[in-house]
Parts: sequence; structure tokens; C-alpha cells
Amino acid sequence: MVKLYAISVFYKAPTEARLLKSAYDLQSFSFFQRGSVQEFIGFASKTLVERTQAATRQSVKQDVYMCHVYVRADNLGAVLIADHEYPQRVGHTLLTKVLDDFASKVSADQWPVTTNEAAIQFGTLPATLSKYQDPREADALTRMQEDLDETKIILRNTIESVLERGEKLDDLVDKSESLSLQSKAFYKTAKKTNSESRAEYARPRHTPHAPAATMDPEAFLDIANQVIKLKMFPYFDIAHSLLCALSVKEDLGAGAHTFSRKHPLACWLSTMLVVFAGGMVANGLLGEPILAPLKNTPQLLVATACWYIVFYTPFDIGYKVAKFLPIKLVASAMKEIYRAKKIHDGVTHAAKLYPNAFIIMIIIGTLKGNGAGFTKLIERLIRGVWTPTAMEFLQPSFYTKASLIASIIFVLDKKTDLISAPHALVYFGIVIFLVYFKLSSILLGIHDPFVPFENLSCALLFGGIWDSLAKILGRGQAKEEPKDAKKSN
Repeated sequence: MVKLYAISVFYKAPTEARLLKSAYDLQSFSFFQRGSVQEFIGFASKTLVERTQAATRQSVKQDVYMCHVYVRADNLGAVLIADHEYPQRVGHTLLTKVLDDFASKVSADQWPVTTNEAAIQFGTLPATLSKYQDPREADALTRMQEDLDETKIILRNTIESVLERGEKLDDLVDKSESLSLQSKAFYKTAKKTNSESRAEYARPRHTPHAPAATMDPEAFLDIANQVIKLKMFPYFDIAHSLLCALSVKEDLGAGAHTFSRKHPLACWLSTMLVVFAGGMVANGLLGEPILAPLKNTPQLLVATACWYIVFYTPFDIGYKVAKFLPIKLVASAMKEIYRAKKIHDGVTHAAKLYPNAFIIMIIIGTLKGNGAGFTKLIERLIRGVWTPTAMEFLQPSFYTKASLIASIIFVLDKKTDLISAPHALVYFGIVIFLVYFKLSSILLGIHDPFVPFENLSCALLFGGIWDSLAKILGRGQAKEEPKDAKKSN
């Protein structure tokens, strides 16, 4: 289908291209993809103008799109993003018309100094983009330009040939500060999959809807993209803080009521340590302020409010409501989404500080995911209980193991090409894994699905099978010794 997606006008300054005006037609894309598509189109258009010489035209192929670029001798440039079926000659003729109109209506003095396209009074661009969606509308315009040689000299390139020697589009995308994480994930999707899959994810939807029994891959990717963009505050923070306060009260056991009345400060401190443990421990290992997580006052107030509700509401109503199964299920699912976010953020933060230290990324991600497990000894000590055997290293909980696995997967996805799936799908897969086993532990009593694999690996790799063999041989030798003694007598 013949389609125009965007047209942008730039001023090519000595150091960078400045966007002056733009218009988009992204209705054919999924609603959840439009933001990412628009950001990446803007990034690609800016890059192409910066890499195009003055008084030059070129048509550049990028995946399933054609990018038509024209930079005039006065450094005013424009980019038209279209599909492969849109006539190239019409596209460049349209660029000429748009730049001529822009130059006649917008003073050249404004071009170098404009930093916000809203300040440019040039409102005809959307209408122009809409009008020329059908190239037949441009027939008269094309005939007027047939005798002009400037539209006949068009360089045909790929995106790789446009970039400077040694540059890669992947590196430019990674380094770009104008692209959000979501837009970088959109580019990664197109890069890692084959051309047919790329068209399936990124191309506009013109095929009939799939049967109700199947899941549209694009819809699934849209869901994953929304999950990775979820904001944690305040709802997910409430769920996390509520369950942390519940765990402290349950750890106190029958003496929780008495302890909370006699020692409210110790009770509050131990609960806050559980709530903010991941950030505190990770900061300590990375040489950052340990108390930095407490600087977020709204989050601290939410945690304190949850602590008060669990420990001090009349007739223990807050505790009983939080323990009510439907509420606990919802809060637990939200907490696992929160855990996945913390693990991801921990790996990302460590990767910025130590780009090549995979083990540090994994350690920080694991601590962010289950910091409370590693501070349990200190948390109980605040309450006057000394349990030296309560070390997470001696008996790792399921949440520590799951955080470790999730951290490894995030590192492999971020730093290697071993995982070909889009980043959003990898993240969504981790979320599903954590939520599923959390709910399974509550409803089905499946507390640690790793135990069978641990037993098998210990038997095969860590001496278990050899110890068993030694015991069998030892018993055989012990039985033979009495027989030999009788024969000698």
C-alpha cells in the first residue's frame, strides 16, 4: 500500500540538525506503538540530515521504509518517510515544494535559533502530508518539475552507506539521549528479528483479525511494552510496603502485638529496613550513600502508612484486611511486578558503572530483587533477636534464586546477542515467571520449584554421586572385614 508516514523540516547547523517543523500520519500503527515509531522516525530523520551534504538529495533504504532527504544550499533540509511503493520522484518533488513554502513563510533568521518547533508559524505541513498520501494528487506538481534537473540527481543509498566511516546505527541508537528506552526496544525488535518478523511487528496492520483462540503477536508485544513502562509509585509501592510490613509482623509471631506497643521505634526501623533493603545494600556495595533510598519522602510516607495500618489499626482490621486472600493475591502479584522492575533497574544501573563486569550486574540485580533476605539478620537484631543461622547465603530463598536467574537473563539480553527476543518481551517473560510462582506458592503450596534441579545438580556436579558411591563401597568393605577375621581365627 502506498503510504507516507512523516515529513520533517530541519536546519542543518554546523554541529547538529535542528528540527523546525514536523507532521506525522501514524494511524495505521497500533496505538501503543505510535510513540515509539514517532520517536525513532524523528531520530532517523535528524541523523540523515546531519549526514547529507548541502545541495544534495538522496533516497535511503531503512528496513521496510524509504527515507527521502533533501538539503538545500542554504542548509534548510527536509525528510520524507514513505514505504517502498511511493514514487521516488514524487517524494522529492514534494520535498522541494515544502522547503520552498517554508522558506517563503518563515524568516531565515529564525532557522538557526529555533529550539522548539511550536515557535515556528507553519501550519500547512499536516495538510500537505494528508493531501499527497495519494501520489496521483501530485501529478500536476510532478509535471511542473519535469524539466528541472535538480530532482533527477538523486543518490540511492542504504542507511549504512550514509553513516560516516566506522559509525553504526546500533551505536547511534544506544548513545542517543533523545530516544526513550521504549523506542530503543522498538528498534531492537526490528534489528533482532528477520525481515518477515519485522514486518509483522512494525508494519501497519492490514490483515484480518486472527481467530479469538490465538494471540496476536503484535498485541502481545503491545502488552509487554505497556508492562515495561508501568510507573511503580504509588500503587506498586503500596503493595510492596504492605507485604513487607506483613512479613515483619508474621516473623514476630504471637508476640507481635506486645512488641509493637512496647517498642514502636524498633518495629518501625525493622520494617523500613525490609522495605528499602535492596537499595541500601546495593548502594553500599557500589560505594553510594546507603541511606539514599530514604530521600524519597513520598515513598517513605507510603511505607510508614502501610506499617501503621498493619500494626496499629483498631481490632487489627488493617492486618486482617491485608491477609484477606483476594487482596493478598492482588498485592502479591503487584509486588512481583515491582520486584522485576527493581531487578531490571539494578542491572541497568550497575551496567552504567561497570559496563563489562557481568558478575557485578548480576549481584546488584539479585540484591535489588530480594535485599530483605540478605538483611534479615540485621532486621531481627534491631528487634533484639539474634539468629546467626538466618543467613541467606546458607539457605537461599526462592526469591533470591529467582532474582539471580532474572538478573542473568537481563545481563545476557543487554550485553550479548544470545537472546534474540525483543527486550520488552524478555522483561514481560520475567514478570510472568515471578507472578506465576508467587501465586502458585499461595494457592498451591509450590514454594520452591528450583529444589529438584538443585538436588540433581548437587548430585552430578558437587560430589553427591561420588559421596554415595563411597558410602556403598565403604559398607562393602566393612562387611568383608569381619569375614576375614573369622577365617584367620
